[in-house]
Amino acid sequence: MSYLSPHQNSLLNTPSRASDTQTFYTPQKDGIYGTLYNSPLIAEQETDVFSSFAEVFQNETASLTAEKYAETCNNLYETYTNAIYGGGSRIEENLPRFRELFEAERNTWMILYRMQLPLSGVDSFARYGEYLDLRQHIVQRWLQETAPPFASVETVPEYWPHTLKYLERHDTKTSSDQIVTELDPDAPHRQSRHLVQNDEQHERELNRSIFEYLRRGQIRKAYDICINNGQSWRAASLAGWGVFCVFPDEDQVEQPRGNLARNLWEATCYQIDSYERAVYAVLCGDSKNIIPVCTTWEDFLWAYYIELVNRKEKKHLRWFPSEAPAVEEELQIKRETVDLNIPQVFERAEGHLEMRYPNSRNDIIHAIYHTVQKYTILDQYGKILPHISAQISQLQNLDISEDLSVEILRFATHLLIYLCEIFFYTQRPEYDSIIEQYVDLLIAYKKHDYLLLYLKKLPNERTIHLYAKFLKGLGIISKEQRKKYIDKVDVFALNRENVIQTTVKMIFEEAIQKEPVSPPISNVKLSSVNAKIDPFDECQISTLEWFSFLPMRKELMLNALIQLNDLSKRLLVSGKLNGMKKIIEFLVDFTTINYLLYSSDGKEPAVYEFLSYECIVKFFINYEDWEASWRRRSLISEVSAIEDWKDDFHTKTLKVKDSFQNLLSTTIAQKLDENDQLYHIYSRLRCIYFPEIIFLYHKVLFDTHRIVEGNLKESLHLADIVAFDDHQLYKELKQTNKLASFLKLIRKSSCELLKITGNVIE
Repeated sequence: MSYLSPHQNSLLNTPSRASDTQTFYTPQKDGIYGTLYNSPLIAEQETDVFSSFAEVFQNETASLTAEKYAETCNNLYETYTNAIYGGGSRIEENLPRFRELFEAERNTWMILYRMQLPLSGVDSFARYGEYLDLRQHIVQRWLQETAPPFASVETVPEYWPHTLKYLERHDTKTSSDQIVTELDPDAPHRQSRHLVQNDEQHERELNRSIFEYLRRGQIRKAYDICINNGQSWRAASLAGWGVFCVFPDEDQVEQPRGNLARNLWEATCYQIDSYERAVYAVLCGDSKNIIPVCTTWEDFLWAYYIELVNRKEKKHLRWFPSEAPAVEEELQIKRETVDLNIPQVFERAEGHLEMRYPNSRNDIIHAIYHTVQKYTILDQYGKILPHISAQISQLQNLDISEDLSVEILRFATHLLIYLCEIFFYTQRPEYDSIIEQYVDLLIAYKKHDYLLLYLKKLPNERTIHLYAKFLKGLGIISKEQRKKYIDKVDVFALNRENVIQTTVKMIFEEAIQKEPVSPPISNVKLSSVNAKIDPFDECQISTLEWFSFLPMRKELMLNALIQLNDLSKRLLVSGKLNGMKKIIEFLVDFTTINYLLYSSDGKEPAVYEFLSYECIVKFFINYEDWEASWRRRSLISEVSAIEDWKDDFHTKTLKVKDSFQNLLSTTIAQKLDENDQLYHIYSRLRCIYFPEIIFLYHKVLFDTHRIVEGNLKESLHLADIVAFDDHQLYKELKQTNKLASFLKLIRKSSCELLKITGNVIE
């Protein structure tokens, strides 16, 4: 950052003509805005606002982020400017408002950056800084540099050409109209007459342009515009602003500088009216006469800062020798001076803005940026957080567009993170709340890659909770996508295990709340294992895939298995065999849990529990395969094909028999202990599934007794299994009122055996 040397204007930025043409920012590229707001004017840009700020936040050090944020905002400002002025008739309603917001945010980031720059390396202010408050000077420079562009007056090289032609055509001695009769600069004031309308209009525009150049600290351009418009006398008049003082040059030789007759010059300025008066008020440091032409927050602040700095200059730099000319009595300055401090400056600026634009909703939005600028300049950074939080809450009660709310929240988030990193603030509830709102915003706009970048600014426990909440909301995604999001956890040094377990727990807890109350056992309808899975169930089942990214430790796998059992129970209680089949298919590639389930090592209770559920489902899987094969036999005509079918059908029959025997060996098929914690769920599942399994198994044995030798006897032996006290399967048949139906099946087997062998019991 460059500072003015002592012999340059401290009130106004007076760089060389070459530097006058330099821009305050250096845009790196035009297209940084993306499709966030779906504007056809800016939809083809290369990236978006979220990404732009996240990349600065991620890649820059804390001390540089404010400057980079300002550059980003300026790029966005330029993009919107091009969209507005290059969009023809397609200009959208919100584009100008976004442009204003990015301009205000850019200015805010710049004052944050400027006020944090180290004050070392400003040797040119070594002596000058003893008298002037450098912070006030920085603020003044900032206000000048952030003034918006303006259109300068059209150059007219001749001096009052229309009035001159008028006077050449008319007799000035007999003229009775209100046009001046003389052309010296003081004629309008002295004669109380006007110029010709065209010259009068040009004069007003010229004064406005001079004022705008002074507003931007470009006094050399103000001189140039006077000279180019044929008014060199006005350039000389403007040059009288300099306070007379003695200052050393580069060789340390003291040289007089400024206007020795500054008092006379200043008193003369107070005889001028309208916009021209404001021009000279700037040079005199008189806020009272600048305020009437001010329109923006920055204008009002600048007017008062001009006075603050000017007052200090005159107090410490002014030097009048004895021969200094006295001010005539009638030109004594009649000026109301009020010794304002900086807090009072802001009070007055806020008052002017409120009077000028009462109840302006747009001004309420800009007040957020004004608040940050105010407390930055006052060096009261600790007040920014509570005020910003309160103002955002206030905006939530207003009917403003969602996109504007997005911009305000994004700015507030990056601002608070910046302040906390620069000043090491302790995190507060307001801080956490704004970060969390912004994370929700990123999720809503699908900017998932940047979530942890911001979440890491929260307490670790809260970070894990919110990231797990995000993972929960992803629903059904590919395994590659899951890996991508889980790998980010390691990059940001979060506990992978906690994130995965919290995610699965959240999903299952939400599912339990949404699931209907379990129907009575008699109303439960068993689905086909091949039926289409309900999306709600499929989402829960796909959740299990998160477990595949856990470290391969036994305790973690056991915890995963417990969650797996909980889901299995919920599916089976509702008769959703298709869902359970999907779980079994998922476990095929889950080597760690497979080892836990099928190794010869001592098994945990959770392992036995899952094997019970698995065996129930595998019986139905094998039965449906068997049934499909049984139905296919009527479609086969060729002898060779029939033989192949018989072999396949025999294999499928054996699979059904094996699955039934495996089921009998599980814990759910054993005599139940009422004190067991699984008693109630096992009792319900036995009532739902075991009667159906017994009937289907009898059907398989009976229908295949002519194909598979011994099956008819086994169908009759099923009665012994049901009655066996170790299983007590008769209880479920009796409880579901199906015992009589089962006995009819046994009678059917007995009769068939008697018919074939002539003897039921061998």
